Amino acid sequence: MYTFAIRQAYGSDKLLIEFYPEPSDRGFQEALRVALTPAGFSITITEHGVWASHPDPESSLGAVHVDSDSWCTFGEADQWSSNAVRNRQLISELGALLVGSGIFQEVPWHGANRAGA
Repeated sequence: MYTFAIRQAYGSDKLLIEFYPEPSDRGFQEALRVALTPAGFSITITEHGVWASHPDPESSLGAVHVDSDSWCTFGEADQWSSNAVRNRQLISELGALLVGSGIFQEVPWHGANRAGA
């Protein structure tokens, strides 16, 4: 089972999902594909990571995407708007979708108890 945490984005009131496996972990990439494709996500997998987005603007998940860089993979929702309430709703929906797949488990964020976090 793969893990993720929902946490506040640095310097923002928005939430995001932080995945803990390495972005290049092929099992993790496949788990994301299996969990998100049935919900209508478009998935691109490379040797470096994964990109997933929900392209249907009519869906409540239309503004959600998962992206990876060299260090980590994040799930973001409505990051560019000033609507923190909508951001929290979308991140919650994405988290529930991941947990509902039976492949992912939500865990506490590793920095939750650090000063200033």
